Amino acid sequence: MLTGSIIGGPAIVGADAHVANSLLSPGSRVGGQVIDSVVGRGAVIEPGVEVCQSVVLDGAVLRAGMTLERSIVDIDVELGGSADASVEQTLDEGSGIRIYAAAAD
Repeated sequence: MLTGSIIGGPAIVGADAHVANSLLSPGSRVGGQVIDSVVGRGAVIEPGVEVCQSVVLDGAVLRAGMTLERSIVDIDVELGGSADASVEQTLDEGSGIRIYAAAAD
């Protein structure tokens, strides 16, 4: 079996972070709490962030102090603080999952 190389280094979990039942992709950095979730390559979860039952895709950034539950954060989306203005939020009423994507220009 041939596999491709993944560039980005290992996932980094901060000393005060907590990760349980989750998948952290190469290059991701976790400073907060991640439970029952998937964190994509190069994604950043800052200290003070709580992520539960969610998928944070590649390159997304979750800024300090926010809580994310039953959500999907699209590639390269930044959430928290003033960054929220450039993000479109959709709720899938059937599943109750909230989807965050870059707002259309």
